[in-house]
Amino acid sequence: MSISLLFILLLCTTQVVTTIIYVTNHRKWLTKMNGMLISMSLGMSVGILIGTILGVAFHGDLFQSTVYSILIGVVVGFLAGIPIGLPAVIDGILSGLMGE
Repeated sequence: MSISLLFILLLCTTQVVTTIIYVTNHRKWLTKMNGMLISMSLGMSVGILIGTILGVAFHGDLFQSTVYSILIGVVVGFLAGIPIGLPAVIDGILSGLMGE
């Protein structure tokens, strides 16, 4: 994997972790709908980004990159939805599943 793909992956990971920490610390001020939107957008954007990066890294083996990106998107959507509640968890998981 090239250095630019690693940099993009590191930047994405930093953004996701920072957003999850922010949501966890400020969940009193977030409405449920905003929390659901955050978990949906994180799950879907991470699934799409990781799918693209893995598609390049696996040299066109789309089955492997799709499975891995779906799993990573589901996990990120789940982790982003935990501080908000069950509807946000479900939305995050489903959007991570649909992301790729």
